[in-house]
Amino acid sequence: MGLLSIGTFFVTEFLDRELPVFSRLPNSFRAWEVNLTVGVFLLVLTLTVGFLSYRRSVPERLARELFARKVFSPEAALSCADLSIKLSLALRFSLHNRFSGLRRCVLVAGETPPDLSKKTRAERKEAKKAAAPREKNPFVALKKRFFPDFSDARFYLADDRAEEIERRYAGASAASVKVFCWTAAVCVVLFFVICRLMPSILLLIDNLLG
Repeated sequence: MGLLSIGTFFVTEFLDRELPVFSRLPNSFRAWEVNLTVGVFLLVLTLTVGFLSYRRSVPERLARELFARKVFSPEAALSCADLSIKLSLALRFSLHNRFSGLRRCVLVAGETPPDLSKKTRAERKEAKKAAAPREKNPFVALKKRFFPDFSDARFYLADDRAEEIERRYAGASAASVKVFCWTAAVCVVLFFVICRLMPSILLLIDNLLG
């Protein structure tokens, strides 16, 4: 019964508040519709910051560890085990695209660096023919395509992209985690404050339009 009362209080005070009569804004507005729009916007903002923070703290840790040890040659390449980094699905997925920002900077010893130059259609067809034969099982093919096995791979950083690597990966990941925590906390507080003050905010906008 207590939870029901608390739920009723929040619905009444934050989601189902009565809106004043407007002279400029349409009076078809409903408080819950406006609050839902605000909530979705803040949720998308929080999830975006969370994704960027996660990518910064987990997959990109490989690049930061390699940069900290100044590994810029195939001879000095190190494996994930050497760097005490777990080869997670997130890391494997981040490294699957040879043309992604991370994969351009993180190279695999023994593999030809990705060719970033523009190719003609005929050159792309030739490269496709020269590639390894496709896996017949579509599920296995997708797994190999998006989650390649790097368990025995040794990584190093592209020497010709040293400045870009330092700019993108030299910073500590703790800052990103703190930014996400602060963003989530601020968005939650901001949501309830806006829901509470929504009638006054809309009335103020209506008066400014008048």
